Amino acid sequence: MSNRIRASKPAAYEFEITLCDVHPTVWRRFCVPANITFQRLHDVIQVVMGWENYHLYEFRFGKTRISTPDDEFEVDATHFDARRKRLPSLGFDRDDVLGYLYDFGDNWMHVLRVIRPIYDLGDRPAYACLDGARSCPPEDVGGPHGYADFLKIISQPNHPEYEHMRLWSGGTFSPMRFDKEAVNQELRRRFME
Repeated sequence: MSNRIRASKPAAYEFEITLCDVHPTVWRRFCVPANITFQRLHDVIQVVMGWENYHLYEFRFGKTRISTPDDEFEVDATHFDARRKRLPSLGFDRDDVLGYLYDFGDNWMHVLRVIRPIYDLGDRPAYACLDGARSCPPEDVGGPHGYADFLKIISQPNHPEYEHMRLWSGGTFSPMRFDKEAVNQELRRRFME
């Protein structure tokens, strides 16, 4: 039995995020400091998933909505400003599930599950991508249906739109690619330096 006393508040949270309605499944497992804002959580999700932060977003937890206020999103008893609302305010526990909607046009819905609170990080970084699979769809591809069409087109070099889609997506898109080390380098660059 350890002589160490467990901290009463977590130092970090480990999350798993899965992009809905995309096949094969795109997912990531990552950790963040426990006391960050939802704005910072959004920023981390953008890095770990591979999004480019071009669009609005919203977290959903029961009736609670958390986003950056604008003309259509006012702060009230169930709507909170992501720049001020912090993770501990919702009292997360293992296996709690949130929704994360990114890009209100393409409607990229994600399931964000709390894997566990972490009470002692030891020597591990607080911002880290732990695992994942597959590339995130390109921005503005048209949501899950547009992405499915995009994948069909780029898998058929004889398709009339192949060259256009290949160039539009940067010329080297591979739906199976995931580079955990590149993600961690970007997390270190953006959040830990």
